[in-house]
Amino acid sequence: MSRKVLRRSLLVTFLGLAFAGSLLAQPKTISGTRQYLYLSDQRILTLEVVNSEKVILNYINVGQAYDLVEAPSIVLVDELGGSYRGHVIAIEPVTDPAERYRVNELLAPKKFKGFTILGNFRMDAPAKTAYFRTGGRVIELEPLTADDFEKAAAMVAAIDLTTDDPKFALQKAGFKRGYGKIYFAGTPEANDVEKWFTQADVLAPIPVYRPAPKLPAKFADLADPVVVELKLSVSKSGGLYQFQVTKSPNPTVGELAMDTVKNSWRFLPAISKGQVADASLTLRVKFDR
Repeated sequence: MSRKVLRRSLLVTFLGLAFAGSLLAQPKTISGTRQYLYLSDQRILTLEVVNSEKVILNYINVGQAYDLVEAPSIVLVDELGGSYRGHVIAIEPVTDPAERYRVNELLAPKKFKGFTILGNFRMDAPAKTAYFRTGGRVIELEPLTADDFEKAAAMVAAIDLTTDDPKFALQKAGFKRGYGKIYFAGTPEANDVEKWFTQADVLAPIPVYRPAPKLPAKFADLADPVVVELKLSVSKSGGLYQFQVTKSPNPTVGELAMDTVKNSWRFLPAISKGQVADASLTLRVKFDR
């Protein structure tokens, strides 16, 4: 077994999608619980937080029905109550850049798959709780220490998926109890945790790396904050194109901001109705002195 939603005001148009937003914060280091497990006789999930951009979800569908795995249905909650969601599934390896990301995937009964989930996990406080939503259920994964996670992962790897008796297979692999909780739609408990999940059909592109440009000394007389507004497009593969400076203190500063975004920033694409989509985006880029 391997180991704040983007604040934005949305201008939604359909030629692709158009978004406007301020993208000034930088990624933060993940702290707190990093490994989680849910285990029942219907499904087994392990989740490991890799960094502020990536989590690894290993999913075993022990039951008899298909399960839908959706990247935005992965949510981490920190100790201050802030929520951070997945965005897309990374497809590896990939030959066509347009197929680099996927939003969801069906997992057949008696099948196992590992998913690399990319998204916004730049937390303001240590990680605490992990949730996964599928169909009319919300699963709360149980936090584990690194040692307990390794032991559980080894036991999971020993499960016989060919058996018609999942409970016996779990017991034979060494499990004596289930892990985590499940909440069913319509119950008070489910209503309490549903608040963590986005209900939007359209989600803006997410910047996963965005170093601030440095303000040259010759522009030290400019008043703070020094901000440039850009328009650009983000492709389904996260590529950036069609740049335009729409507001800047002067042309040189505008060009510097555009060059920094063009050469250094990385994005995950927009989502529209469960599919990755091309989008146009308006950014405010703040300079560091």
